[in-house]
Amino acid sequence: MKVTVRVPATSANLGPGFDALGIAWNIYCRTSFEEGGEGLRFTGCDTYYSNEYNLAYIAYKKTLDVLGAPLPTGLAIDIDSSIPMSRGLGSSASLTVAGIMAANRIHGGSLTRDDMLQIACKLEGHPDNVAPALFGALCASTKDGDRVYRTNFDISSYLQFLLYIPDFEVSTAKARALMPTHLPTDDAVYSLGRLPLLLKGFENGSPDLLRVGLSDMIHQPYRKQLIHDFDFIHDKAIELGADGLVISGSGSTLLSVGGGPGMKERMQSALSGLIAKWEVVSVRVDRSGAVIEEG
Repeated sequence: MKVTVRVPATSANLGPGFDALGIAWNIYCRTSFEEGGEGLRFTGCDTYYSNEYNLAYIAYKKTLDVLGAPLPTGLAIDIDSSIPMSRGLGSSASLTVAGIMAANRIHGGSLTRDDMLQIACKLEGHPDNVAPALFGALCASTKDGDRVYRTNFDISSYLQFLLYIPDFEVSTAKARALMPTHLPTDDAVYSLGRLPLLLKGFENGSPDLLRVGLSDMIHQPYRKQLIHDFDFIHDKAIELGADGLVISGSGSTLLSVGGGPGMKERMQSALSGLIAKWEVVSVRVDRSGAVIEEG
């Protein structure tokens, strides 16, 4: 039995929603799994990742453990991904979710999406990417003890989203290391007060709520130093009509919300003279989350 899982790219944090918010996009990773033959076999990915440490395989194996199913003597995994790696767009979460969903489908399908979220979070460490990857749209998620809780929010269909994807990577570990171990109370209050405004702004598309809600003092002031020309790109996006611009996950991709006709082209032109090469991509919200495409 062959199963192919389509998982969307995701952007976590979204400004003040550090480690809590994530949104899914119409950029996808398609991963196929087929038991049989001998040994572990990969196609579609670099040889460096074609081994037992591949995240799709780790998730598949972990799910078999949960299901009490035996590990097959042979497994073929094919990865066809349009999600840039190490760019803050949930490439690792997409493979984790794919492995869980495929193992569940091939071995009886007894797990609910909530069950799969629990497994995914244990593997990823936090749910901000895996929650929207599984459920789609805009997700808020958090851990309470060993359990993950998740809820979805509405997003206005009129909002414009642009991703700014550079030709350099940012290490998640390095980005976390830059953050202070203790946060000033004023900074925490600043971001906490903006979070509900951001959620309402996503729902009704209010430029005023988004403009205030997308600003943050928890992580972006520290992490932006890893992203070349962040301040220039931020200010240019606001100048051309965006309601705000944030770091996608830990970077290096940036995300702007709002704007008007021709903004993608004007931003691409504005970024053309920078040292790093940036690709401006218009994206839509994926509201379905991970799906089984074929069996």
